Amino acid sequence: MSKTAKTAFSSAILAGAVATAIASVAHAGPLSQEEAKAAMDAGKEKCYGVSLAGMNDCAAGPGTTCQGTSTVDFQGPSGIPFIRQAQLRYTFAAGKGLDLSVAIENGEFSGRGQVQQFDAMGNPTGFATQPVGETIGGAFAGNNSDFDQAPDLVLAAKWSQGDSLLRGALVLRDLEAPRQMGGDSETGWGLNIAGGVPLWAGGRLVGSFTYGDGIGRYIIDGAGQDAFIDATGRVNTIEAYGATAQVTHDLSDKLSAGLSYGFYSVEDTFAATDTDQVQTVHASIFYKPVDRLTVGAELSWGEREIASGASEDATRLQTSVQFNF
Repeated sequence: MSKTAKTAFSSAILAGAVATAIASVAHAGPLSQEEAKAAMDAGKEKCYGVSLAGMNDCAAGPGTTCQGTSTVDFQGPSGIPFIRQAQLRYTFAAGKGLDLSVAIENGEFSGRGQVQQFDAMGNPTGFATQPVGETIGGAFAGNNSDFDQAPDLVLAAKWSQGDSLLRGALVLRDLEAPRQMGGDSETGWGLNIAGGVPLWAGGRLVGSFTYGDGIGRYIIDGAGQDAFIDATGRVNTIEAYGATAQVTHDLSDKLSAGLSYGFYSVEDTFAATDTDQVQTVHASIFYKPVDRLTVGAELSWGEREIASGASEDATRLQTSVQFNF
């Protein structure tokens, strides 16, 4: 299939999917207090505003998520899908222990590209690689409706039974280059499988695996790696995957501990200094002297390897005090 035909075909699929999502949430108008309670009792939820993206909004038990973010480090392990963004989402119960959701979410390009350079007289002087996106700085930063024109579509399903949970999510994206860089577009997509299960009394295992093409901004350490726009204006989506696993244990009703591992890998690199892979380890402990106060301490290690093969690692000790109002 030619690139023109592929783009048209992909755009048609995405447009149809987004239209279906819009139709699904079209009835999500303001609810009265009675209607909101009835919807929750029926297993339905309507969300409009800024919230966790449908790819990662997944509770896996008290104090944990499917992505294993029960760490002192707010960012959590490398490789987890973690982002908060504007969205419209509708969730409903499809059966015993099964919830389905559909959402349209902020579609923001976060990549890099060969940007044409000019001298003081306006004459072209060549190309330079720069970040391209609304919130990552560099070329075309700020609110650019010129290339972020379609929302992302997220479909998710969650199954739970007792303290066990399994969740899957799919995201479809329309990635467009700015008109000044050619206006080319490609379809990005990603899958996430996550869950949590009790191992023993007070012990729990949670984990997550994410894979896709053009979903860098959804994954920790993947910002700026949705796609690369070359000097011809072509959008080259970046294939990547991430995984994490965490074991937690309640040592008492006031003391808990956790051990997490995270991994992120990029399959497409365009410069020797591009990130090739990142891995992290977090060893955490939490003490809760009273209901609203939690004190934490964590030893973490991380390593980043770039496309040239060079790598560096670092170790950090971090503490925290959290008071819940």
